[in-house]
Amino acid sequence: MHPVSLEEIETLARDHGLAVIRRADAMDSLGRPEVSWISVALRQLEARPLHCVWTGRALAQENLDIDHLFPWSAWPCGDLWNLLPAHRLVNQRLKRDRLPAASTLAQAEEGIRGWWQEAYLAPEDPLLPGRCAQEARASLPEPSGMTAEASPLETVFTAVGLQQPAAAP
Repeated sequence: MHPVSLEEIETLARDHGLAVIRRADAMDSLGRPEVSWISVALRQLEARPLHCVWTGRALAQENLDIDHLFPWSAWPCGDLWNLLPAHRLVNQRLKRDRLPAASTLAQAEEGIRGWWQEAYLAPEDPLLPGRCAQEARASLPEPSGMTAEASPLETVFTAVGLQQPAAAP
């Protein structure tokens, strides 16, 4: 029998309708305050409708799941930009541990960029925008040819597109 992971505990709790909020004073491996993705998503859900980035379906606490844009099996990356709201059935039964096709990524661009804007760049937590930007700069390639007028979200999304082939196992 394998040890249970925190992710498995969170999934089990969500499957039974329980909200999982990690301690606010927890620190990540770099000594930064740990931000629980689920706490960010639940705050967003309380403030406005939240939708699956892949299907546009409305999300509720009962069907909200964390999707890794680049699945952990392809690239172990827990950066905020890589964590997206998805419908539980879509994440666990359809996408699972697969990379999205380039066409799927393009179709989901509006939802992904909207999530990044609402959850990470315009949050109540003043440290979150800097952390998200720092993580993207540290883990994603620098897109060449981007104009100075390009928005930070456009730059990150372009970098995601560049990283996609590199993330494939």
